[in-house]
Parts: sequence; structure tokens; C-alpha cells
Amino acid sequence: MRKRLLSFFLSLTVLAGCASPEAEPEPQEPEIPVIKAQDGLAQGGIGDILRTYWFDFTIDSAEKTESYGGIRAQEEDNILLVVHISMTSTFPEEIPMSDYDFDVEWEGGDDALAYPVTLEHPDQQTGAMLESAYLIGPGETVSGDLVFEVPAGQKDFAVYFLEFFEDETEGDLFEVRFTAE
Repeated sequence: MRKRLLSFFLSLTVLAGCASPEAEPEPQEPEIPVIKAQDGLAQGGIGDILRTYWFDFTIDSAEKTESYGGIRAQEEDNILLVVHISMTSTFPEEIPMSDYDFDVEWEGGDDALAYPVTLEHPDQQTGAMLESAYLIGPGETVSGDLVFEVPAGQKDFAVYFLEFFEDETEGDLFEVRFTAE
């Protein structure tokens, strides 16, 4: 009987040691908050998740470069701005997307904006660039580069997405501001 009790208490001691409070907990990924529009506008920065009517999107990175997959700026004193974007559908149906859904803007007046280079030149689609037109299925994530031609001396930018519905009404405006060197 003593042997059984001794074995029982030793088992409890061993088990208690396995669950000791000194054991390190599993690391958990920090939860990134989702930015939703308030009063018609949602603003974020690189790495933020913005929630539109149809999908969540994140501008993962942005950088200026002389060329991208053989593409160079068409205008003198311009450079290419490569914006990597990830979009995850939150809509129960396929979402048609195209080049004119996102634009980039900078200080300099009404003409200080650009659409991806593939809007005017769909044949320039190369590398990790998003197609000039594509579909995002329910729950699907699409990632790729948007390539814009911008003034070389500019470094502060904002990428915009405006919700536009089939009945030709506008929804919320989404803005991601960043600096690209």
C-alpha cells in the first residue's frame, strides 16, 4: 500500500513539474487592428490593414526605382514607384479589379496623380505586377506590385482607393500615406 501511495505522489510531483508556472508560454502573433472608414474616410500607413466594402488591403512596401522588369519612366525627370499590395476578399462573390482602382498622389496640384503604368500600356505587365484586370474570389488573397511613374524629386505619396458601386454611387475613400526613397 505504501509503495502505491508513494508511486502516486511521485507521479503527481512529476506531472506538477511539467506544468510548472516557470514554463515559457507559446509566443503569440500580435493582432493587427483593421482600419475602417469613419465619416467616409479611412487613413493608414505601410503595413496597416484597411477594410473596404469588398476586401481588406495592405500596402506592404513602397520604393522608387530606375527600372522594373525592363520598364523605365517615359518622361524625363520621372522615376518608377513600386507599391506592393495584398488584398483579401471579404465578399461572398468574385470581385472584378483593374488598374484604375488604385492611384497614387503627391503634393503638386490637380495633376499630381498617376495610375499604374499598365493602364495605358497593358503590354508592360511583367514580374510580380498585378494584371491590368483580374478577379478576386471569395476569401482569396491576391498580392502583387502596382508600378507608377512619378516625379523623381518627390518622396511623400499616398495611394488611394475609392469605393464605386454598380449604381454609380461612391462609397468610402481609403488613403495610405508613406515616404519612398
